[in-house]
Amino acid sequence: MLKITPLLGILWFTLGSLFAQPADKLTPDKRRALQWKPEKGQYYFGHKLIYDYDQRNEGRKGTLEIGLDLTTGTLCFLRETSFGQTASDFDFILGFADGKFISCGLDEAGKKFRIKQMVVEVKSDPETLQQRVSDFQEFCTPTGSNKVIYGWPALEYVRAFPRSETSDKMWLLQTPFSVTHLYGFELMEGTASLPVSFDFIDLLGKNQLLMSYESKEVNIQLNRIEASPVTVNISPYREIIIAD
Repeated sequence: MLKITPLLGILWFTLGSLFAQPADKLTPDKRRALQWKPEKGQYYFGHKLIYDYDQRNEGRKGTLEIGLDLTTGTLCFLRETSFGQTASDFDFILGFADGKFISCGLDEAGKKFRIKQMVVEVKSDPETLQQRVSDFQEFCTPTGSNKVIYGWPALEYVRAFPRSETSDKMWLLQTPFSVTHLYGFELMEGTASLPVSFDFIDLLGKNQLLMSYESKEVNIQLNRIEASPVTVNISPYREIIIAD
């Protein structure tokens, strides 16, 4: 169902407690040129995001893994390592920078099917995008702390809330690819959800990847970005058109 290709001999670095600084920049591996064939329904993910989370208000801790294509920012959510039993019919879900999500799985008869849907909030109109920028500038203040992680700049912010004295802290990694679809995952129609909320689509810019978020209710940490190749193919899954 899934073709998972192990890659040996790759060194990875743990970001740890904010944060070790990997000297090597992340680059797509050479296999991508051969394995990335979207015209044939095949997608190759050379790396993965590994998040640790502590949902303090619910007493839940765990790890979340998301496949990543460094060239396009396309994401691969595998059932076993991301959305779990919230959508047990699906084997994997692909998320694209334009707001498209493709969910592939098995129906009750054991036949493969796929569903495509658009999350319009991922590609918002200019007015909405400008409002996000304005809100970020109003409620997120840089602390002055900064690092370079995998060759990309990372900045720390304090997030304030209107009509509240509460404030949270977060680190954001400036990536060369869009990551808004990560924050749009939970806006898909259906039951698929991640074990911890990434509800930042109305606040963060398209190139701001969440590295850490610290509040009274939750702690989210990007543990590392690791070389971990996975190839998936949507072609065997028959597309089902859902009427609006």
